[in-house]
Amino acid sequence: MKYKIYQWLHRQIAKSRFLVKVAISLKYHCKDIIQEYLGQDFSVVGKSGEELLISAVAPQITTFFDVGANEGRWTELLLKYSKREVVGYLYEPMPSLAQELRRKFFGYNLVINNCAVSDNSGEAMFYCAGSASSLVEKKCPESILVSKTTLDIEVQRNKLEYVDFIKIDTEGYDWHVLRGANGLLHQKKAGIVQFEFMWAWKNAGSTLKQAMKYSEGLGYKIYFLRKDGLYNYPYEILGEDIRGGNFVAISPKWDWVANKLHKGTL
Repeated sequence: MKYKIYQWLHRQIAKSRFLVKVAISLKYHCKDIIQEYLGQDFSVVGKSGEELLISAVAPQITTFFDVGANEGRWTELLLKYSKREVVGYLYEPMPSLAQELRRKFFGYNLVINNCAVSDNSGEAMFYCAGSASSLVEKKCPESILVSKTTLDIEVQRNKLEYVDFIKIDTEGYDWHVLRGANGLLHQKKAGIVQFEFMWAWKNAGSTLKQAMKYSEGLGYKIYFLRKDGLYNYPYEILGEDIRGGNFVAISPKWDWVANKLHKGTL
């Protein structure tokens, strides 16, 4: 009955050009309100909940991938909280940033790869737009040709049996990176996978629904990361309309992380 009333109300409002304009305005304000409710700046490691998650899991991590390493801030935090010998593989397509990573992490047991990660190997155009640089096509003053690989290829190339943590931050290309780890994820050879959802996913032909359904279908539990912990994400309510945020897929082996950090439902 309530649904029919809403349908009738929507039809009546739609007859008014003024009320339609109000609805459009409210739509954008509501997105901002929702993002404020989520309570994070997902682009800043220290404010997004990433440090909380890293501090909880780093002591148990021996192997990790940092896809979209940029200036290496995420890896720096992991090394800060790590209490054991850790091996890391960093991927950064920008030559200047890759070189800086080699300088910054000289002496650590880290492999710096100057390439992009995708769902297939070969070459691709990388669009240079500062912190928003990615494989997602966009208008920008510069683009460069880069080599690309997949996480499945990297696991085989480096003869890895298991990867404890995979962090993905590729400015909208994250779903493609996940698809390139199909074998790894199917075999549960990855413990925790963190990926960033943002507006650029749409430009890359990706949806959050795809990523959530895919991960959950493989037995991973999906959570939204806030600065105070992990939350269930009610997709049927929030959908694709949030500005962005970090999602964490946790395998059964690492359920203790969710038990420790889980705060409820958004």
